[in-house]
Amino acid sequence: MKNRSQLDIMTDIMIALEESNGPMLMHGLMFKSMMNNETLMKYLDTLIANDLVEMGIIHKHKMVVMTTKGHRFLRLIKEMNTLHPGMNMSEIG
Repeated sequence: MKNRSQLDIMTDIMIALEESNGPMLMHGLMFKSMMNNETLMKYLDTLIANDLVEMGIIHKHKMVVMTTKGHRFLRLIKEMNTLHPGMNMSEIG
């Protein structure tokens, strides 16, 4: 199995959030992304710093949701993958 790039992992996290159609529990996102809390937080910190996702507390539960900027960014990533199928995102730049 080929290791995924950081951008590929963050894209997978954003796809999971998009598929949830709204805020997603941290536990659910950990399960979907197959990462432990520490590893997931590393990637979420980057996504939050770039205003692509937001994290908050709703009814005493940590929730994560994608921002409008995150939706636009994910759409662009998907378009690039359509134009260049199989392209490893780490090859960019």
